[in-house]
Amino acid sequence: MPRPARAVELIGAVRVGDATKVGIVDDFVKLCFALAFEQGLGRGVGFKILTRDVGK
Repeated sequence: MPRPARAVELIGAVRVGDATKVGIVDDFVKLCFALAFEQGLGRGVGFKILTRDVGK
């Protein structure tokens, strides 16, 4: 039996900053791995970033 298709929705990239912010991105990846594998949530863990339209 074939596997069901998985929907992936990509809204758009969110800029964190310049190269000085690389530590923030690294820490976020560590959080993802900790939740997925150490806490047993699996690879399907995801995050949604809510933004507000400023000036509209």
